[in-house]
Amino acid sequence: MKILLASETYSPNINGAAVFTRRLAQALLRIGHDVAVVAPSMRHEDEVQIDQGVTIYRMRSLPILVHPDYRLPLPDGDQILEVVSSFRPDIVHIQNHFAIGQAVLRAARKFVLPIVGTNHFMPEGMLHYLVPHLVENLVKPLAWWRCIATLNKLDYVTAPTGAAIRLLIAHGLKVPGRVVSNGVDVKTFYPGHDSSKLKERLSLPEKPTVLYTGRLEREKNMDILVKAIPHVLTQVDAHFIIGGRGKEEKPLRRLAEALGVADQVTFAGFLPEEELPALYNTAQVFAIASPVELQSIVALEAAASGLPIVAARALALPELVLDGENGFLFPPGDPEAMGKSIAQILRDAELGRVMGMKSRCLAEGHAMSLTVDRFVAVYEQAQKLHERQMASLSLPPID
Repeated sequence: MKILLASETYSPNINGAAVFTRRLAQALLRIGHDVAVVAPSMRHEDEVQIDQGVTIYRMRSLPILVHPDYRLPLPDGDQILEVVSSFRPDIVHIQNHFAIGQAVLRAARKFVLPIVGTNHFMPEGMLHYLVPHLVENLVKPLAWWRCIATLNKLDYVTAPTGAAIRLLIAHGLKVPGRVVSNGVDVKTFYPGHDSSKLKERLSLPEKPTVLYTGRLEREKNMDILVKAIPHVLTQVDAHFIIGGRGKEEKPLRRLAEALGVADQVTFAGFLPEEELPALYNTAQVFAIASPVELQSIVALEAAASGLPIVAARALALPELVLDGENGFLFPPGDPEAMGKSIAQILRDAELGRVMGMKSRCLAEGHAMSLTVDRFVAVYEQAQKLHERQMASLSLPPID
């Protein structure tokens, strides 16, 4: 099958949609499909790249000053048509409803191709970069309307969790939809990686350790984790690693200083993907306070690495964290409750071990091999729906 993926964000960007799309492209290629990607260029000119066998058609773009991990693509409609015409995909799979997604959608409809979409969008994760806080709630309905209006033009829609698909239906999704996990490579992320060199490089103490890694942005509520640290330290002598980069790093460092816990926190910064398995194996608990996760790739990686997870009881995280089974859930925005849950696991090594085993079992149900098989099934279903729709539009023969 020839599959054309289209995404507004792609490697080297570090965010959920970018990471997911690249991993899906590589996984589809490995099982024998012909895959190409339309994505933004990292500069103001078009280019074509080959990434481990995947052809990437890069559309010229401009930097977005309010968010350095994203760029504003400027796709040329005629060029997108040429890409679709030359690649001749059997299926088109868009990841976003913005400029590239819209341009590829128009081209696919012109060539009468079946189109699948995966939703990674939530206004709460984006609007605060673009509009003043006071008008976010006014703009949110319009943002959802635009998203759903695009998705309803497709043949089939997926979302990574039940919570995510229910959110789309609540906002008006009408076309067929299915839950397909973002997936995790359980052969790359697993318990027992040798993390000794990374621990030495980061100068980590020999203490029970709590980890978060991911984007350090406002919507992730990382201040709640930092505020939870004093509540943990009253019960157990622990260390905290905050990995990743983002605009909140400096405010979080200042907050740690103000709370008197800076010596108990290592800001690890950005680590390349090949070091992430070792990073997860430096810790005994993974903690995430974000209330706006449609799934959370980092939580999946932590689960695959055999870590208990302490997470906000919000949106899709309860689908990855079964309260009292492979971790604990706490009320969103409550640092004391978060700290209590973290400390409970750190104080009880046997509890942590059992929860970690259950996390690993849960992650195996999200193995990337299963995700790829499910997407191939979605593509085949979308092709059948598309064929039936085209047949229903055909005029009867004239006698």
